[in-house]
Amino acid sequence: MASGQVCQKGELATRVDLKRPRAGAAQGYRKVKHAAIGWSIASLAFNISPGFARLAVSGATSIPCRLEHVEQHLITGDGSLNDAIEADFERVTFEGDSYASASYRKKRLAVLVNRTIEEISAPAS
Repeated sequence: MASGQVCQKGELATRVDLKRPRAGAAQGYRKVKHAAIGWSIASLAFNISPGFARLAVSGATSIPCRLEHVEQHLITGDGSLNDAIEADFERVTFEGDSYASASYRKKRLAVLVNRTIEEISAPAS
């Protein structure tokens, strides 16, 4: 698999190369845990710095995927964050199970993305 490619169905990623973080980058992994079992029902991995944004979600989705509209919004400032989230969510298949329905996972993921970006964007006190 060439650099930058995404795994296709039936393939397995055996290695991931990560670049050194940019100066001033905010990066991390956050998840919403199911209260009774502690499993993640929605998660977000992010790497955001001036002029650069990468966000990937999993847990609530059928496969991990990037939020490309949100990334573009963070880079350019065009449009609203909620519109970008909605545009990304339209192309994602949300999965539910006996622990959390697909619609609940979708709602929790939207809150997680919003809160994370608000916290990153807030001025340090």
